[in-house]
Amino acid sequence: MKTVKKILLILLSVLTFMLCCACGNTDSAIPKEFSVCVTYCFNGGKMENYAERTQLTVFYKPQSRIAEPGVSTSELQEVKRSGCFAAGWYYAKTNEKGEIVYDEVGNPIPGDKAFDFKNDVVTENITLVIKWSQKIKVIFKNLYSTQAKEYTKNYESGDKFNRPGIETSARGGKVEGYYWSYDEGTDTYSDEIVFGNLTFDDLQARIGDDPEKEGDYAVLYVYVKIAPETNE
Repeated sequence: MKTVKKILLILLSVLTFMLCCACGNTDSAIPKEFSVCVTYCFNGGKMENYAERTQLTVFYKPQSRIAEPGVSTSELQEVKRSGCFAAGWYYAKTNEKGEIVYDEVGNPIPGDKAFDFKNDVVTENITLVIKWSQKIKVIFKNLYSTQAKEYTKNYESGDKFNRPGIETSARGGKVEGYYWSYDEGTDTYSDEIVFGNLTFDDLQARIGDDPEKEGDYAVLYVYVKIAPETNE
């Protein structure tokens, strides 16, 4: 426990020297023992305290554990991106020459190896890139069915948004429509869905800034209106 507290105190002291610059800066305010720098790249996301920044560089002592944004210390806040949620921090992808690979808008691309904040230590300058999840679990809620109440389908970026076929469980009832929202108090629906031509961008817009999460997926609800079976 004492060791953990000591590490945290070191991290907090280091973070007071947080700089948005390249490694190798000779600013005399930074103690010489903090010779390793870690660049946290937001990959299209934002950190509230540094809303205009795309990345932050923090200096650490060699062989030390580093802070995880949004977890280890309040100095490094959680990075957020509209419609997405973080799937971890990864070492930046590099080419055969060891050079960092960038996407079309200039963001470093996350590689395949995740950084383990609990166990990994830094021995050299590194660039970490946050990876964003774009997986969506769509839960179709069949409010009036006498059988299955829900039907789940998983989507990823670029997938078509298709009719689920949930009407087969309606026990004679007829599907009147699929809707983005439902007001239980007034028993009314709004925003009817058109199937067949919606991609991830459309689904992402419906999830908003703070999606509900279930494992590696953001959750989106679609309400299925079933006309009750009649004797006519």
